[in-house]
Amino acid sequence: APYLKRAAASTIDYEAKTVALAGGEVLGYDRLVLACGAVSDPSSVPGLAEHAVDLSAKGFAAPVEAFFEGLGAGRKTVHVAVAKAPYKCPPLPFEVAFLVDAMARRRGVRDRVDIVVTYPVPWPFGGPKAKKAFTEAMAAKNITYLPETQVTSVEEQDGRKLVKVFPEDYHKFAGGEELVADLVLATFPHRA
Repeated sequence: APYLKRAAASTIDYEAKTVALAGGEVLGYDRLVLACGAVSDPSSVPGLAEHAVDLSAKGFAAPVEAFFEGLGAGRKTVHVAVAKAPYKCPPLPFEVAFLVDAMARRRGVRDRVDIVVTYPVPWPFGGPKAKKAFTEAMAAKNITYLPETQVTSVEEQDGRKLVKVFPEDYHKFAGGEELVADLVLATFPHRA
């Protein structure tokens, strides 16, 4: 009969078909399913760890708050990037873009903050109805959405972040400006 055992596995003997648990107990199995979970791993995208904020990490809101506190004069850009799919919580990057929009509006600076969302696939979740609702909401909030845009690297350039993407023609948007940002918020690639 199936049962649930809450314990950490310390070793697996595939030939003997046993799992040794922390504490010494050994369990046999007929079939073993390893569910390791997923963690952020920015190592496949050069510069991502150094120049972007991981949206799945605790405390990601502090850099957003610091961005607004140090906004100063002139236009600034917040780039919300999905580095690679799949990842935890597909709506998260869009929700973050909406929150950045709301923060800028509350502070009366929305006209000076550009928000760009890039995503490596055409649409990530919920089918046509979700796509329609979210893309219409982004358009109404003046959030630029660039689907099928893969982040390949992030680097510092004159105090701003240059986000290189594939295909390369997506480097140009909004009247021919390069895809540069003052704050990059990203879902980092995930691995088991």
